[in-house]
Amino acid sequence: MRGFVAVGIAVSVILLQGTGLALAHGGTPVITDQEAGPYKVTVWIQPSPPLRVGVAHLSIAVADATSDELVNDVVVRVQAEPPQRSADPVLSETTLDGPFYDADLVLEGAGDWDVTILMEGPLGSGQATLPVAVQPGGLPRWLIPAIAALALVVGFLVWTGLRGSRQVSGGDSA
Repeated sequence: MRGFVAVGIAVSVILLQGTGLALAHGGTPVITDQEAGPYKVTVWIQPSPPLRVGVAHLSIAVADATSDELVNDVVVRVQAEPPQRSADPVLSETTLDGPFYDADLVLEGAGDWDVTILMEGPLGSGQATLPVAVQPGGLPRWLIPAIAALALVVGFLVWTGLRGSRQVSGGDSA
């Protein structure tokens, strides 16, 4: 029985990992070691592109461009320009979590967005821009793996319940 529980947990983690929900940092790299003034920036985005209307999570690593040493004394902001400049830019402050600056962006419309990472610190200022394609919303990416994980758990509970009732009924007849 413990083996089935371990398998159920492992399958759930694998299913959720594909949605980005089981990842603390990382995601898909969209910028790698791009020079931005006196800094080099690497950016990962979750969920993996193509993005859909909703929340996108960015993990940002900032390094000194000359030494490649990670820096954590920089103010990092993220600005997202909507398609055709149809609305005000979306601004997000970052929080420092270990070596990463984390930001969540609410992308409210489909189309081609321009996301700019703005950095300012003791070495000076810099920026890096990346285009991000956002598709119309649909089913959340986590829904199908979550339903599959739930089906596994329910199936396991039904199976163990049936095994237990057979053992009890078999024990009563003897």
